[in-house]
Amino acid sequence: MVDYEVIVLTGSLGFATTFDNIYIKLVGLNGSSKRKCLWSSMPSFYSGAVSRFTVTCPVSLGELLLIEVDKEHRLLLPDMSWYAAKVEVTSPEGDTYQFPIYQWITNSDVHRFKEGEALRASQEKNSLLAKYSRQEELEKQQQVYCWEKEGIAHCMKADNAQSLPYDIRFSLTKTAEMTYISAKGLGQMGLMQILEWKKEFTRMEDISLLLRIHQTKTSGNEMIIKLQGVQNY
Repeated sequence: MVDYEVIVLTGSLGFATTFDNIYIKLVGLNGSSKRKCLWSSMPSFYSGAVSRFTVTCPVSLGELLLIEVDKEHRLLLPDMSWYAAKVEVTSPEGDTYQFPIYQWITNSDVHRFKEGEALRASQEKNSLLAKYSRQEELEKQQQVYCWEKEGIAHCMKADNAQSLPYDIRFSLTKTAEMTYISAKGLGQMGLMQILEWKKEFTRMEDISLLLRIHQTKTSGNEMIIKLQGVQNY
């Protein structure tokens, strides 16, 4: 029997923590390990955590090619997304392999991550693995990131901001910060009424009335000139 030391790093982001079960499977040139639950008596996958585990195999797997990671919801606990930063694996021979992740894992699907060394498809030591992993990743990305067929050109297909993939959304902290700054700025300029305006504009004077709430002498003169120009046109 041989032991592999597995170090899992959780990203230092807000809400990166999960209490779900995390499983891992090591895949090497000479075979693969069994799917193992990375269980500990203490919470292991909290924001910024560095957690160590041992994966035991009957024989050495040879050079490691990839890892398979999945998340399983624990009963009686909330189902939480997890932001995994990376996994480091040290083999019985003393070799260390880096598997960068840096993405949210939100479901129970199996996610495959290759060793961190950047290689062309022709440089892959296992041709079958190269074709499988690259094709699988391409198909997955095509399903997630696609353009709307109608409307504005090159507009990503999504019902709303919350339906976008976790990895390209603003964090909750950043969203709250942007909302606060936007509201504060509009409030200071006296433009909040424009956001709350429900009626249709039928006259240029209606727009002029709203924009007169907060203005300097210079901006007021510029606005009058622009409105006169629009009316003359």
